[in-house]
Amino acid sequence: MPDVRDVPGATVTFLADEHAMIAVPPDSTLKPGDRLQLVPSHIDPTINLHDVFYALEGDTVVGIWPIEARGYAEQRMAMG
Repeated sequence: MPDVRDVPGATVTFLADEHAMIAVPPDSTLKPGDRLQLVPSHIDPTINLHDVFYALEGDTVVGIWPIEARGYAEQRMAMG
């Protein structure tokens, strides 16, 4: 499971390719709309679904990186 950065006691309780459920302690100050940073442990199923990575520094996009293996899983399945 990914680690939750900068939220003491927060843990990921459910994980899918593009969403997660996170348990936070009762005294957490998180509110709906707050941003969290998750450090993934396994990303290839999600990468396969997208054309590019957006590289960020804070809220600024500093690069757009192509994902050259986009759709590779579907291609392999079609090949048998």
